[in-house]
Amino acid sequence: MIRSRRPMRWACRWLGSLTLAIALGALPSPTLWAQALIVQNPGWFESWAFQGQPEPEVRRQLQSQVQLQLKAMEKQCGLTTDQKQKLETAAQGDIARFFRMVQLARLKTEGMQPDQEHMQAIQQALSPVQNKFIGGLFKKDSLLETVTTATLTPDQMASWRRYLQERLERRYATAMAIELSRLEQRLPLTSRQREAILEKVATRCKGRSIKDDQRLIALVEAAFYSIPQEDLAQILDPPQLALLLKESQTHAGIIQMMKQEGFDFEAVRDTQVAPSDPAQETPQ
Repeated sequence: MIRSRRPMRWACRWLGSLTLAIALGALPSPTLWAQALIVQNPGWFESWAFQGQPEPEVRRQLQSQVQLQLKAMEKQCGLTTDQKQKLETAAQGDIARFFRMVQLARLKTEGMQPDQEHMQAIQQALSPVQNKFIGGLFKKDSLLETVTTATLTPDQMASWRRYLQERLERRYATAMAIELSRLEQRLPLTSRQREAILEKVATRCKGRSIKDDQRLIALVEAAFYSIPQEDLAQILDPPQLALLLKESQTHAGIIQMMKQEGFDFEAVRDTQVAPSDPAQETPQ
């Protein structure tokens, strides 16, 4: 007798959607994620700590990030052998420090399952690991950032900052072009309107340095659909404005999520934000 595979296919699609939602931050509470992992993988620790990825893959990705960043720095700044060695050692120190944190969380949760009884303790143990993994290991509080600042010459640092700023601007431009294309599938715009909206979005995103591309896309989406109504009224005609305001309601969740992460769009409408820190950008 051949059994239908439809339930299994449905479960795979559901778990895949759940994983994507977690990656985008659409599920602020890890409870549902943990419950899914009981079904998906009895060895839940790595999947929860690393957003569904096994530890060997995470280690490989981190080593790849280090090598990409060092190659980019060498190309942009002309590193000496001594400088490259110091930066490599610092980056490896950050990775080792992160996995010591992982091991501590593993020991704290040993013998536990993500059920009602242990959920709070697991959340407390894994929260530092999740925050560090999502936020990035090589930010301004890292060994790599400290050694970069101490090792590069002023000219090298200026070159590196300039490269990172240009790269950030390219990433934003790509994300804004994609979101604008999606918007115009429902709301055709004139050339003048398109330029005005892009200018508003660029101002609202200015200076926001985000390592993760999914987070950057979410930020751009939130910036598009949270432009104040009084600003939109100067750009769009009444029917267009009504349509966009209605469309904005469907994006309320992503807007609220980004605000909870500290992206206060109203506070940056007319301010100038300093360039991003070098270690917040990992070249790809």
